[in-house]
Amino acid sequence: MPDKGTSNPQNPTPDDDYACAIANRGTWPNELDVAERGVMLCILSDAHDERWTRTDLEQDLLDLEPKKIEEATERLGKDGLLHIHQEHVIASRAGIRLDELGLVTV
Repeated sequence: MPDKGTSNPQNPTPDDDYACAIANRGTWPNELDVAERGVMLCILSDAHDERWTRTDLEQDLLDLEPKKIEEATERLGKDGLLHIHQEHVIASRAGIRLDELGLVTV
């Protein structure tokens, strides 16, 4: 049986992402974690329409580099917390449900 997490680094598998997340748990919060948290808090805030654009996120998260916001948005999309369609970003049902349960807090 092949060892999980040993695929090509240029084309990581979901197992690689999970293994990486587990391995980095002790170093939280890193810069990407902070960016992901900022993106989710924006997306779930009541102060804005349900649908955000990537530009909206960059304008709201001025303390983060646009590249980090993009990376965080993509990773949250892969994790199933956001839906991304071209320039628009919205919370997935899973992201909204976590918020409803009070698990997304400042």
